[in-house]
Amino acid sequence: MGGLARRAALIASKKKDTEAETVRLFLAGPYELQDIDENKSPAVKAPKITGQAFESLGYDAMMLTPEDASVLGADMPEALKAWVTPPGKVTSKIIERKNLRIGLVYFPVLATPETPPTDADMNAVRKEALNLRPNVDVIIGVSPWGIQAEQAFLNKFKEVQQPLDVLLGGGHGSGNRGKLEADSTTAWVRPFSKGKSVSVVRLENISNRHAESYVKHESDVRFDLVVLDDKAPIDPAMDNLLAPARSGN
Repeated sequence: MGGLARRAALIASKKKDTEAETVRLFLAGPYELQDIDENKSPAVKAPKITGQAFESLGYDAMMLTPEDASVLGADMPEALKAWVTPPGKVTSKIIERKNLRIGLVYFPVLATPETPPTDADMNAVRKEALNLRPNVDVIIGVSPWGIQAEQAFLNKFKEVQQPLDVLLGGGHGSGNRGKLEADSTTAWVRPFSKGKSVSVVRLENISNRHAESYVKHESDVRFDLVVLDDKAPIDPAMDNLLAPARSGN
């Protein structure tokens, strides 16, 4: 559960320090509770504490895969149940913050983290996003597919209408700090391992835009990576909550 106390402190500070016209959305991607690279879950020995910890982080949205949900089991807090993603199908949600409507498109969870998506899977994601586009200002895709499949998805629709403004990746493969893909229409960011950092994507010039995803320039997108090392502050309440899990009780 690397860095949760430091992550809690960072989220709390960002929620307090918000400019009047800035909309901040806090998202957690897939496999937060499962280390799929090593096929283990550090959270499985303390599922109740883990569930309480993620509930208290106060994310605006999450993607809990069936694998993540199985770790928490009956100990899953009610507040997290809405974020469990059913396997094999595309789902979407709309979140409204201030005057901004944000669409979330959850890529289908496949049979295993190693299962490659089919063309039908990719087309279903694009169709869902295109259907959502007229009703929102920003569309964020959330994927558990891994780096190779995500790159294939972005390449597949490079020459046609690409509806995603942001792709939050997940699953197997290396992390990236953030880069523009699909002919500079989509900001793609992937998490680094062990939960020891937080990715930040800042979008400009998006208010009240209900058209297709458009070409982004350097002034439109900013990427940042906050490393949760020993220099990062710790949230005392989260630290106390996690203490029994660290000691193995």
